[in-house]
Amino acid sequence: MSKAADNKLSLEILSSLVRDHPFEIAALNQFSADLFKYERVPEVASSILAHLANLLPIKSSLVLLYHPTDKCLKAVGSSGLSKSKAEKLKIKLSDSPIGTSVKRQRPLFIEDVASSRYRQELPGVSSFLILPIRVGADQNGAIVASIKRMVKFDVFSRELLERFLRVSEQALTKSTINEKLLREIAERKQVEEALKKVRERLEDEVAQRTKDLTKANIILRSQITERKKTEENLIKLSSVVEQADDNVFITNKDGLIEYVNPSFERLTGFKKEAVLGKTPRIIKSGKHDKKFYERLWGTIIKGKVFHGILINRRKDGELYYEEKTITPIKDSRGDVTHFVSTGNDITDRKLTEEALAASEHKYSTLVEKGNDGIIIIQDGVLKFVNQKAAEITGFSVKSAIGRPFTDFIAPEYKKLVLERYKRRLRGEEIPRIYEIKILSKGGKKIPVEINASLIEHEGKPADMAIIRDITEHKEAERRLEEEKKKMETIFTTTRDGLALYDAQARVVSFNPSLAKLFGVKENIGGTSRVEIANNRDKYFRYKMERSDDSIKTHQEVLAGKTITNVLIKIYSRPTKYLEGTYVPIKDEQGKVVGMIASFRDVTMLKNQAEKISQQLVEAERQKNRWKAVFENVEEGVHIMDKDLNIISANAACELMSGRTEKEMVGKRFYDIFRCHDPVGHYFPEFDPVSKLLATKEAIPYDEHLHMASGGIERWVGVSYTPVFNEAGDIEQIVSVIRDITTLKELEKAKSEFVSVTSHELRTPLTVVKGYLSLLLSGDLGKFDDPGFQANFQTALNKVYNETNRLTKLVEDLLNVSRIENGRIRLSLRKVTAAEVINEVVKEFNVLAQNKGIRLEVKYDLGGRENSCCVLADKDKFKQILVNLIDNAIKYTGSGGRISIECHQENGFLHTQVNDTGAGIPPNILPRIFEKFQQGGVSVYLKENKGTGLGLFVVKSLVELHKGQIWVDSAAGKGTRFTFTLPLVAAS
Repeated sequence: MSKAADNKLSLEILSSLVRDHPFEIAALNQFSADLFKYERVPEVASSILAHLANLLPIKSSLVLLYHPTDKCLKAVGSSGLSKSKAEKLKIKLSDSPIGTSVKRQRPLFIEDVASSRYRQELPGVSSFLILPIRVGADQNGAIVASIKRMVKFDVFSRELLERFLRVSEQALTKSTINEKLLREIAERKQVEEALKKVRERLEDEVAQRTKDLTKANIILRSQITERKKTEENLIKLSSVVEQADDNVFITNKDGLIEYVNPSFERLTGFKKEAVLGKTPRIIKSGKHDKKFYERLWGTIIKGKVFHGILINRRKDGELYYEEKTITPIKDSRGDVTHFVSTGNDITDRKLTEEALAASEHKYSTLVEKGNDGIIIIQDGVLKFVNQKAAEITGFSVKSAIGRPFTDFIAPEYKKLVLERYKRRLRGEEIPRIYEIKILSKGGKKIPVEINASLIEHEGKPADMAIIRDITEHKEAERRLEEEKKKMETIFTTTRDGLALYDAQARVVSFNPSLAKLFGVKENIGGTSRVEIANNRDKYFRYKMERSDDSIKTHQEVLAGKTITNVLIKIYSRPTKYLEGTYVPIKDEQGKVVGMIASFRDVTMLKNQAEKISQQLVEAERQKNRWKAVFENVEEGVHIMDKDLNIISANAACELMSGRTEKEMVGKRFYDIFRCHDPVGHYFPEFDPVSKLLATKEAIPYDEHLHMASGGIERWVGVSYTPVFNEAGDIEQIVSVIRDITTLKELEKAKSEFVSVTSHELRTPLTVVKGYLSLLLSGDLGKFDDPGFQANFQTALNKVYNETNRLTKLVEDLLNVSRIENGRIRLSLRKVTAAEVINEVVKEFNVLAQNKGIRLEVKYDLGGRENSCCVLADKDKFKQILVNLIDNAIKYTGSGGRISIECHQENGFLHTQVNDTGAGIPPNILPRIFEKFQQGGVSVYLKENKGTGLGLFVVKSLVELHKGQIWVDSAAGKGTRFTFTLPLVAAS
């Protein structure tokens, strides 16, 4: 994996830790702050082990570092072991799990020692932990811990220990560097002191020689002696410079290098022969500007010493930080002849400082920019308040700090909060997370969720609380409860019997109407249809006859088929006839998860058909009344012979068939009407009268399609009644036909509405119920379990999203109801069109960007965008735009474009919403603004979870504003919706 990918993964894990475990991260920050107080390795090691004991139930622990001279790991810090025992420890890299872990640089997490292969090497230990460390660039080691009880090292624990390990490595590296720096500084001071003494001695010698010129022989002899001593000192000084850890190089006054020591060669990678005679530009990094070097040279040319930090470049191109001192060397006349440069490599120290600064900035940003409020309470007053907490309450951070925290608690919660605060300070175990109400600056009560824990702040115990505003969550719960009650009211008050079944055909629920229609004796909830079908007397008071096989019906429905027109005869008093419809319920993936059954009382319709048949028979016997009845009933009546040749037909039949009675008489019934079933089977494959001829029993009710003259198709409800002669043979057949086309269209709309609505209502309710069940059952874990907060947040997000989806569906239904009942009212005002359009487009920008769609606005208003006003209800204007833009985004793929364009024409503002999406097929366009059209436009709507109500609402709202709306589209070429609103003068 690349370094960039590692960094990205690390940031993702860190983001998750900070979000889900703020208190553990706070403890780690405190640990980091404490650890970097110490300068010596033993002090740092002791602090590491002390903080490790706060994270795990430690029995004993060690910090080990590798010693190259002894070729083994030695303890630099211990806990739970005697000092003498720790000092005697010498661990080879090849003879133990510790050595193996260090050598391979892989951590070892042994959760259950007793069942591991290390049980003989680690007697009396439940869990064991080895964290290999790397100090500086060349020293390895490990943090080792024996744990009292068995510990589960989950993802969070390992990530936390990993970050603990990195901080420990940085601190040990820093302390190692500090000790090295202290040694080098001491050696450097010795060299400088020696140089100072030599210089002072040389000056004294020169003065003495000048003073004693008259004593030439004695002075010469003395000078020779002193010179030998000086040469010896210079040789010693040269040896010190050669062996010093600081890099040293000397240049002449022109900047040409005359000498470099071995440290310079090691640091820069350049050999002495390669740099002599050249300028220091060979190690120049380019990280300092021209003015920096001008100041440097200006200082040393004047004979002054330069001190500073330089960024230079090694031979291999790698940058390094150097603490640099450049000292001018002057001759006896005071002229600068050479420059001596000494430098100390501080790269590790600078990188550590930068990493610490970045880490501190990161955590500070997380606290200040997080989505939750954070406060720290100490001695009953607020010691810290982040910006989010201030935003929630309306108080400024400055005005809140220092005030008693109880000033911000709603009166009814003060006692509870104060009691828990005191108990937490006493160390008692109390719930960390609970809900209360706090007071805003204006006195408004705000519902919040509190997550409180005990921390140490500035050396004293304090209470840290994370505050989350749950106003929207509470409002969503309230709306969800209201919508649930509405749906329950509809379910319980409808006249049709309704029953809901799961995927195993078990009854989930049924309404009172169903219980009344069937005479349900006891609660059938949870009972399978197979059990009910085999024991009807047990569950129902009334006997019944069905036109179908009950078990086969639910098997077909659960296979995805919709079953209609199931006739059920109920032997109640009086006898009832029910018409059953069974519709499968599918999830978002199209999988059948249950079914809904509805039962309509059609007793009146059936009785009416039977009554008509009786009237026709009576009319045959009573000629004086027959003609009046025959010609005046609303239903079409045919009289056919046993061969289905039409003998007579009434006026209603003429209207339905498009032919006169004269044209029909003598022709076969099927030739006149060409009836067929919904699949398209015609006679002889489809022959509904054949059953009557075979059984000599009336067909009380049947539904099929009749094709009349001119190709006009109608849905008809038909009853066929045989008329017998004295011998008991069928002589004639009376066919009573009722045009139910309108009823079928209504039923179709209802079925599609029930199907879509039941699916759309059940899907979010199922998700909400599922997550609430998980919460109630504890399957998500306990509140203090690791990872619970992430699971809990996921559940809340799911419930929130599904609640919004449910709310949108119900709002659409309510809007349609208000529109149809004339209860919708407009609050007409002068509205700046561009302001509303820009506001709505801004709300959709993120959604469009996430889908890869370019969303743009174009105004052709002659530069009058800010003064072009319409007479409109602002909220309804926004609702129109939201529906149209939302549809455009749904049906436009990645890389597409959506534009909103405006211009004025004939006193109206014309607004167009254009997209480059899928387009609308031509057969759908004429009905696109009608209700419940998803059944006929399944490809266009159902795949996008629509209810078929949005565009109906849009059209209604536009027309309420005295405007118009129309659509231009072609499949695969995009769509343009245009609507108009009346303009109004800006003044």
